[in-house]
Parts: sequence; C-alpha cells; structure tokens
Amino acid sequence: MSTTARYAATAPHETPKHNSMSNSAWKMERDSQGIAWLTLDKPETSANTLSQQVMRELDALLQSLARSPPRGVIIRSGKPWTHSPR
Repeated sequence: MSTTARYAATAPHETPKHNSMSNSAWKMERDSQGIAWLTLDKPETSANTLSQQVMRELDALLQSLARSPPRGVIIRSGKPWTHSPR
C-alpha cells in the first residue's frame, strides 16, 4: 500500500501517532480523525500468519484501544500486495 493511500484518512500536513510493541508483528497508528489503524507485518516472513503470538499481540492492542476507544478501527496488512494470474 502506498504512503498516500496509507494515510488517506489524515490531513496532508498531519502524521498519525505511532505506537508499536517491541518485536511485535503489529503497528498501531491513530490519525487526527480518531481512527486507529492496525497494521500486521510479521517480521522476517513473506506472508502474515495468525499464530498464537500474533493473536495475543492483537488482543493486547485491542485491550489498549478499549481503554481509549477510537472512532473506528482499520486492520490491514503491511505486506506488499502481489497479484498472481490464474
């Protein structure tokens, strides 16, 4: 996903607030409109998989969001999208 598309919900002059867990597959950004963007990008893998560890990290992020609820949550992959013809 391009940087432009990635930050489409923010004003051009604003940068989302970043919050990433150390050694985490997840990155959380909250934009100026109160939207939380959760990006899954499991390190050292070509594809994201929903392992128990990844799901535990997601649970911790969701608990954090529950304490300070956003207007909405968008979950996306940080891996580049590739299209293979059938």
